[in-house]
Amino acid sequence: MSDFGLLDLKILDKEVMLEAVKLFPKPEGFMGEKLFPSRPTASNIAVWDVILGYYGKAGYIAKGSEAKPIAQSPIARQLQEVAYKKEKIFLDANDIRWRRQPGSENFDTIESEIAREQEHLSIRLDVTNEDETWKCLRGTLSYTLDNGSTISIDYGIPASNKITITAADDKWSNTSAKILAQLRAYKQLCKGVNPTLLIVSPQVMDYLISNTQVQEYCKTQLGSEIAKEGKITRLAGLEVIEYNGGWTDENGTWHKFLDDKEAFIVPSVCGERLVASCKEADWKGQRFLYAWEENKDRQGTWILGGEYSLPALRNPYGVVNLVNVAPT
Repeated sequence: MSDFGLLDLKILDKEVMLEAVKLFPKPEGFMGEKLFPSRPTASNIAVWDVILGYYGKAGYIAKGSEAKPIAQSPIARQLQEVAYKKEKIFLDANDIRWRRQPGSENFDTIESEIAREQEHLSIRLDVTNEDETWKCLRGTLSYTLDNGSTISIDYGIPASNKITITAADDKWSNTSAKILAQLRAYKQLCKGVNPTLLIVSPQVMDYLISNTQVQEYCKTQLGSEIAKEGKITRLAGLEVIEYNGGWTDENGTWHKFLDDKEAFIVPSVCGERLVASCKEADWKGQRFLYAWEENKDRQGTWILGGEYSLPALRNPYGVVNLVNVAPT
């Protein structure tokens, strides 16, 4: 029997918590897990192959000739230490006990509170991972550690794939801009992949809906599509996804993952999220939760959640980031 009785609850058994953390729903609309599906890795060093453009064509030989030797595929290897993310929440013993129904040993209220705090820790990890996703797709992931140090990772997206529209006539806020022609040209910048998604902010979606060329091109279906969905769902061979994800800081300020004047052209899967195996997860490559009790100055139970992971971009030439499609 533990000092406060909480660690006797099944919900705080470590094996149960390691399974439960896989089942918490992701925040609605987040795309990080779709674009970078999680994959375990045995080490805290994330290692992945980076495709450097096209593979080239196979050569011809005369009948009966020996095979022609070629160089290995144009792939580089990137090594980067994973990002360590870990937080904890303290449940005061008195406060938790007082939540029981008077004169009973009913644990329903306690378990609901514990489950809520476990999910809270998991959602905060989801938000951080989502932030990493969009920074990765811009080409650079930078973050600051608790000791003040800054880590910066360059994913190698070429400058040619980071587009800032400069001409006023080409800005997407201009209703006469030739957006379809631009999209066809931008898609050709993606090498080694078939881009399938155009991910835009709500403001950029408004630009698309208002564009004269887009309206004319989609005349037969645009009206009913907007009436039913409130957005355009497909354009220039790309599935159009309106993305409005964000997070709230300690002051209640809302921060968007995508800028109002930003868009991305990407394949349906851009890489993986490499999750390091660790002691906290019983040497599994996954997110972890566990609990322990404190009985000195404070008395209660700590719940800790964390993940040691990093997004791995497989093909930096397969992503296009439209940085500024409208005037500042």
